Amino acid sequence: MLLTLTVNNKIPSIGDHKKSIVVLLIVAAAFYGIAQYLLGGLDTEPTGFPVNLLEGHEYSGSFEAKWDVRYEIRLNSERNLDLQEQNCLLGIETVVPERCAGTPPELVVSWRIETDNAVVASGASNDTHDGFWGPEMGKVLGSFPASRGTIYSVQVRIERSSPTLQQTNPRIKIRIRSQDLKWTYVWIGIMNQAAAFCLLLAILLSIISIARYMRTRV
Repeated sequence: MLLTLTVNNKIPSIGDHKKSIVVLLIVAAAFYGIAQYLLGGLDTEPTGFPVNLLEGHEYSGSFEAKWDVRYEIRLNSERNLDLQEQNCLLGIETVVPERCAGTPPELVVSWRIETDNAVVASGASNDTHDGFWGPEMGKVLGSFPASRGTIYSVQVRIERSSPTLQQTNPRIKIRIRSQDLKWTYVWIGIMNQAAAFCLLLAILLSIISIARYMRTRV
């Protein structure tokens, strides 16, 4: 009777939870792998090239769209001028436009996007005042829809020289519009959190199993 009671009430060992721990680790790896796959497949900036902001200069590039989304064409610049001056020269000061009374926009760039010799979209830098700030800052010149698997040509022409902005090492970049990335990043975040939760649960289960096993050794 005593022997039977001891067997039925034995403290679980590590081996009793081994299968659960392995399953949790596999699930965590799967969630993390899916998140990395989504992140790696974004290709948020498929092309870009430096430009010399001298009137009459023309530049071109091409890229293949990986997603059915809208892309933005941007002029990126390093933040090596006075912030307010750079805002004005780029034409992205919208909060207090009066601050630029003595510093009119210097940037004038025209652009067009083509595929199969047909113009998909076109515009000029003075059509918009949309800007962005971060490690770099710049101006959103415009946006256009793209179809996955289609090759697009980017054509840029400098309509007016900007010697001051040339000091900021300007580059033209094609980038997926932030609004089109929102839900992708949400799912990537969910997958990473799920992976972390499964991994934490596996670690916790391992600690509990080891603690119970050590109690049986005392």
